[in-house]
Amino acid sequence: MARGRGGYPRKTSSILLARRPRFILQNWNTVDQTAHDPPDGRTFRFRQPDDIFQLRVSLIDISPAIWRRLLVPQDVPLPRLHHILQATMGWTDRHLHVFKVGDVRLGEPDEEYPPGPIDYRGITLNQIVRYKGSTCTYEYDFGDSWEHLIEVEEELPLESVGEALPRCVAGERACPPEDCGGPPGYASLVDALLDPDHPEHRDYRVWAGPRFQPDAFDIERVNRRLARFAPRRRRPPPSVRKRSG
Repeated sequence: MARGRGGYPRKTSSILLARRPRFILQNWNTVDQTAHDPPDGRTFRFRQPDDIFQLRVSLIDISPAIWRRLLVPQDVPLPRLHHILQATMGWTDRHLHVFKVGDVRLGEPDEEYPPGPIDYRGITLNQIVRYKGSTCTYEYDFGDSWEHLIEVEEELPLESVGEALPRCVAGERACPPEDCGGPPGYASLVDALLDPDHPEHRDYRVWAGPRFQPDAFDIERVNRRLARFAPRRRRPPPSVRKRSG
């Protein structure tokens, strides 16, 4: 399946950008609120706009679990979050994707086959998952259907996080190879790789590559990939640099 168009926000009229978030919140009755509303029924209010979400991202229908723990700004735009998830998990961004909250689908607009998902440009993470314990789903590659459960584990104040964001702080197991057939195909792949006597062991090893190990996870490599999404530090004006020298 062909990869979709670029995921970063494009120039769009301010009217459309203003309507998209309200559409999601006003139509929240279309979503299964038992999984997303505060358990005590209180009216939700955002904290500071620069608070941090600690997310657990795990592949659905995979055992042993493949998961990552990720720190991101709670108001990260969904198109940017898509690229962050690709880098965190280890995918290569060659296929289509969508975020799902109940029956609501958010993603890149499909001009060739309308109606597609709701255009997610201008929508932020804290508009679809709003408090600790809330969840949404991120699906990548509609053929293999890699579904990721995204859960808000913690809400952290910005001052409690010293490192640049986004940042991966934990995880287990390697990302599956692209185009291996989704969870069922990946299970067959792992079975063959771990059994030298399996009739397809050699073929799978050649296909997956000699360096692929299902149990491997390199957090430093993940954070090197994530570093390109961190805000760049602004250089002081020339007059300030000259005085400080």
